[in-house]
Amino acid sequence: MKKSFLIALVSLLVAQVMAQGGNETQGARANALAGASLTLQDGWAANNNVATLGLIDEFNIGAAYESRFFLPEAGLGSVALAAPLAGGSIGIIGHNYGYGGFSQNRIGLGYGRKLSDYFSLGYNSIIYKLNWVTSMEVEATLLQRSVCSSQ
Repeated sequence: MKKSFLIALVSLLVAQVMAQGGNETQGARANALAGASLTLQDGWAANNNVATLGLIDEFNIGAAYESRFFLPEAGLGSVALAAPLAGGSIGIIGHNYGYGGFSQNRIGLGYGRKLSDYFSLGYNSIIYKLNWVTSMEVEATLLQRSVCSSQ
């Protein structure tokens, strides 16, 4: 009984399992850091970590296209927009990978707000489309920043 309860509990706690991926991180700075983009405060925040939207105080827009291995079938294009709104910032993303026979598309809308000097909170709704299958994801992220004091 305990074993089946534990299996059911773990199954409910697992939010996302992906067999394939790696097309998520966008922006020149994020790619230069090999995808370590969780704390970057730029226009790609809505794509990389929506909680950092709360730290943005100016309008940002970005567009990118990457042709992996010089194959148009492995092309990755994306756009991102971040703008201050009502005490936080709103972000809009668009993402396209692949070609006619196989494609992954997603669009998203997010909002981030700075809660204090140390914390910011973000919320994101993303619609995924993989060829003929469409799904929706909702995520919330909390960012804790540490403050280093010089002595």
